[in-house]
Amino acid sequence: MKLLIRQGVPISPLAKGYPNKVVDFPVKCVVIAPWLLGAALMLVASQHDSDVASRQAAAVGQVVVHEPSNHNRYGYKFKVDGHEYSGWETPAKAEPKMGQFVTVYYDVRSPDENALTDYNQLRKAWSARAWGLFFIAGLVFLGIFLTEHLRSRISQ
Repeated sequence: MKLLIRQGVPISPLAKGYPNKVVDFPVKCVVIAPWLLGAALMLVASQHDSDVASRQAAAVGQVVVHEPSNHNRYGYKFKVDGHEYSGWETPAKAEPKMGQFVTVYYDVRSPDENALTDYNQLRKAWSARAWGLFFIAGLVFLGIFLTEHLRSRISQ
């Protein structure tokens, strides 16, 4: 990369008016990195939910708390083998009523890990979000690449 000098003073590549070189391409691609990291973490969550789904069991629980000010979440309690467990969930669809009996899905290895939504559905939701983010990141990358490619062809 050539260093530009104006009036005897070197100009930073970050300065306004610095010519757009190929070096800028990797720097611009860094914008995509957090999206890719987020999508990868969503795939990890999807895999975890898939593992739990393979061994999940269901129990009847009861809604005991509603916190509208805290992401509209609902607290519930349920029993497995005489031990009481509890959990929280913000419903994606229909909201339960206080005192309503609900189906609670839980990990048989660790009933503390539980949800009002079937773990197969949770897995699918995480997976769909992840692939959506990968798609968007791909479009952003394609936009950066095409912009750089066209810019380099115009400057030749």
